[in-house]
Amino acid sequence: MQKQMEKRKLIVVIVANLLLALFAWYSPGNATPFNPVTDAAPGQLDSLATVFSSIGSSINPYTDERGAEIFQVTGPGSSAWLMHYDYSGTSAVEFGLYNINADLNSLGDNDLLTLFNSAYSVTGDLKFVYDDGNGTFISFKLGIPYNTEIDTADYMPAFGFYLNVGGTYYFSQSDKNPNGLDYFLTYQGILGDTVSLGTSSYQDTPQHWYIAAEANDTTPFDFDEIVVRTESMQPVPEPASIMLMGVGLVGLAGWGKRRRQS
Repeated sequence: MQKQMEKRKLIVVIVANLLLALFAWYSPGNATPFNPVTDAAPGQLDSLATVFSSIGSSINPYTDERGAEIFQVTGPGSSAWLMHYDYSGTSAVEFGLYNINADLNSLGDNDLLTLFNSAYSVTGDLKFVYDDGNGTFISFKLGIPYNTEIDTADYMPAFGFYLNVGGTYYFSQSDKNPNGLDYFLTYQGILGDTVSLGTSSYQDTPQHWYIAAEANDTTPFDFDEIVVRTESMQPVPEPASIMLMGVGLVGLAGWGKRRRQS
């Protein structure tokens, strides 16, 4: 009987530690996430669903959200990022990348890479971002450079997305926002979809990611003001998630040692 109870305890320990490690591994950057499955009001993301369907994507914004908050570039060379823009607010809005290691209370030019500014764009504009293979990001508007090169060392091994709405910054790391809310939803491309933005069509894959941003600062958010399709980037766990995964693996290692000793 005692051996059976010890065996059951060991099984519970194994399952708990495996779940802990898997939770950390499959939850990249989830600080205080907005979960559309449980948190969205009826119809809240219908306009975002319309954006996806209008470009040929079968993404369901209610069920396919991945909760990623920080990313890294996965390969050098040119990488086209396409943007859908539909912002009708009165405040100037700016969108881009930020250095997750920067002091977010004192952001400088080297901490931000502006990809888009509402003063220069209308719905349907194509945007391109290049990692030129030499460690620099360059952002383009309709093929014309409109932002300076920024050393990717400032963003490696990971970067986040930011919005500047009327002078207030919001970050893809939701716990960095002044109100702790999510202003970004993230989705993976779906294999087999053919998406069209501008005059070009593209075959989607799970290696492509969509960033949907809320720029109106009203609730409930609809996340349809800015939608960007990206290439050559993947989400990475935040340090806290990596630590959580480490704790789970250490627990498993400790159990294995105890089992060998017994």
